[in-house]
Amino acid sequence: MLNTGTVRKFIEENRLDKLYAAVETGSDEGMQTFNQALATAYFQKQISIEVAVARSSNADELQEMIARGASLLQRPTTAGSMAAKAGATGKR
Repeated sequence: MLNTGTVRKFIEENRLDKLYAAVETGSDEGMQTFNQALATAYFQKQISIEVAVARSSNADELQEMIARGASLLQRPTTAGSMAAKAGATGKR
């Protein structure tokens, strides 16, 4: 978790129940949840599904993320997304 404006506001307002969502959607700012890290490690073949699920504090959420193919690998930087689009269309 990083000290972003949103995170700071939620802490100041004692809205701690909103912090997970702020981290979950803060990948552009360098944040990720533990399940997002586990899913990324799984898709990069660094860990098995069994290890990922065993280490997760919310295994159901993790299994759903993996089933739909969600990880931080699918959230490229602006430069990365431009390169990916160019490669997909054959333009360089």
